[in-house]
Amino acid sequence: MKILYVITKSNWGGAQRYVYDLATSLVAQNHEVSVALGGNGLLSDKLKNAGVKVFNINSMGRDVNFLGELKTAGAIWSIIRQVKPDVVHVNSSKAGGLGAFVARLLFVKKIIFTAHAWAFNENRSPSQQFVIGLLHWLTITLNHRTIAVSHSVRNQALWMPFVKNKITVIHPACAPINFLSETDARIKIDNVLSATGQGPTLKPVDSKNPTKWIGTIAELHPVKNLFSSIEAVSILLQTNPEINLKYVIIGEGELKKQLQDFIIEKKLQSNVFLAGFIDSASDLLKAFDVFVLPSFSEAFGYVLIESGMAGVPVIASNVGGIPESVITDEKDPCGILISPRDKKAFALGIRMVLNKEIDVRAMTDNFKKRIEEHFSIDTMVKKTLEIYQKHK
Repeated sequence: MKILYVITKSNWGGAQRYVYDLATSLVAQNHEVSVALGGNGLLSDKLKNAGVKVFNINSMGRDVNFLGELKTAGAIWSIIRQVKPDVVHVNSSKAGGLGAFVARLLFVKKIIFTAHAWAFNENRSPSQQFVIGLLHWLTITLNHRTIAVSHSVRNQALWMPFVKNKITVIHPACAPINFLSETDARIKIDNVLSATGQGPTLKPVDSKNPTKWIGTIAELHPVKNLFSSIEAVSILLQTNPEINLKYVIIGEGELKKQLQDFIIEKKLQSNVFLAGFIDSASDLLKAFDVFVLPSFSEAFGYVLIESGMAGVPVIASNVGGIPESVITDEKDPCGILISPRDKKAFALGIRMVLNKEIDVRAMTDNFKKRIEEHFSIDTMVKKTLEIYQKHK
């Protein structure tokens, strides 16, 4: 088949990883795959290096601009006319709406939309949420089929009329990752921190009290709730001052300055570090003794699957699609889930993992097994192909 993916942003996040994994997997199966994306970011580079044809649309961005939308629609029109795809698979809100509309006008046989999250969940006024919800409904209506990345995402859309039978849940998955060893990953992170002026400021190395590493990979955005994880580290150090602890947050975003100020306010400069953007950050996951994701909202939580593959215990918010992967039943728990506002509980969970007050090995083994059984890349690709091949 000829398949064209369309996605709004070309940075590297969960939606971009999803498009990359699908595109490269289907190229390997001899399908003819192209990707149209906004800008010229890391996703564009990775796709080109993997031999996938890329169309860069500089006018396509997340913000709404009438002239920009016309230019973007025109660009998508030209790309579809050139590629003549059997399937147009749109991702994210902007690409979803415009891409589906243009594909309908050009009578594309199959138009698929993947809902990675809903913009009406963001902190907006009721009128804005209503308009965004209406636009999402139109996007679902224009597409022949909508894929939701979790049951949580699907359920959040069921208030819309006539969409229930148009949405299928296919959980994302991760292709195998070449993880660096714990030592090599820590050396690389320390080199990055030193280059940004955040050199080693921990207590002297003590073989009886080795440094414990906590990690988060996330955009520095309000929804990621990183102030709470920093506060949890502060609480942990106050109640357990003997711990030699290092918390590394990998990622860039709008809250960088505020987070830096908060770290100084809490006097945590010797323990909490903002590493900024690191290419292929998931390769470094074995550096951490525990991975923390305190988000207020997560459609699925891609990075938790990556952490599970690395064998790193996870502590995350009990929100959105996270409980669909990180099972916490008493028999085979895969991690620890906590209310995102409960900073003391996050501190307690981190302490329990670092001090092995729970069976951490069993927890990580359970998660690895669950990922192998339910979140394999082969399963995701197979189910997605079935959607492409079905009639309307």
